[in-house]
Amino acid sequence: MGLLEGKKALVMGVGNKRSIAWGIATAFQREGADLAFNWPNDRLKDNVLELVATLPNHESIPVGPCDVSKQEEIDKFFAEIDKKWGKLDILVHSIAFAAIEDLKSEGFAGFEIESFYVAPPGQHGTYPLGGDAHSDAGARFGGWGALFGALIGAGAGLALGTLASLERGPVAVLLAMGIGAYVGSFIGAMTRMRAGSSAEASPEHPVESPAGRMVAVNVDRPQMEDRAIAALRRHAAQDIGRAEGDWLNGSWRDFDPRSPLRAA
Repeated sequence: MGLLEGKKALVMGVGNKRSIAWGIATAFQREGADLAFNWPNDRLKDNVLELVATLPNHESIPVGPCDVSKQEEIDKFFAEIDKKWGKLDILVHSIAFAAIEDLKSEGFAGFEIESFYVAPPGQHGTYPLGGDAHSDAGARFGGWGALFGALIGAGAGLALGTLASLERGPVAVLLAMGIGAYVGSFIGAMTRMRAGSSAEASPEHPVESPAGRMVAVNVDRPQMEDRAIAALRRHAAQDIGRAEGDWLNGSWRDFDPRSPLRAA
C-alpha cells in the first residue's frame, strides 16, 4: 500500500514530460494517489492528454481546461472535480515552473532564464529611504532652483544692505542678505517646478507592470526571441514584452519595475 493510497491530487502546470509537475504526478501515482490534471490553453491540450494517456486507468482521470488567469474557468473546473470526487486532498501548483521547463526544452540554458516576483506598483523600495520615486518628479530640480535663487537674493540684499548700512549700520547688511536669500530661494524653487512627464510617472501610472511572477529570458542569440515568445504563449503568459538590459550570471541586473516593456 502506497503512502498516498486513496488520496485525491490535482496537479496543475504540466507542460511536457520534463515538467516538474509531471515528475510529481508520476511519483504520486506510484504511491497510489488518484490524479487529476488541467491544461491552460489549446496549445498545451494535446501535450497533457498524451501524457495522461500513458498512466494506468487513464480513462477515469479527470482532466480539462483551466486557465488560472480566468476566475470563471477556475470555478467551473473545481466544481467538476468536486462533482467527481467530492473532496480534494492535494493541490500541486506548478504553473510558473511549467513555462521555465518548456523554455529549456526550446534550447535555453538555465542561466538564460530568471523568474522572480514583481511587487505591486509603489512597493518596490527603489530608494534607500523607501518609495519608488522622487518626492515629486516635477519638483526634482526645485532644490537647485532654491540654491541659485538664494545666492542671487543674497547678492541683491548685499547691495541694498550696503546702501542702508550708511544709516543703519552693519546689521542692515546682514538683515538685507538674509531676507534676500529667503525670498530668492522661494522664487528660485518655484521657477524650477514643472509638470511630470510619462517617463516619470507616479507609482500608480498604468505604464508600470502589474504585480505577479515575471519570467525573464535572455534572447541575444539568433532566432531565440521567437522561440521564447512561442513557449511563453503556450503557457498563457500575459503582457509579453521586450527590453534592453544588462544580463550577467543568469540575472537581469538592471531590471527596473517602473519601466514599461515594449510590445514583443
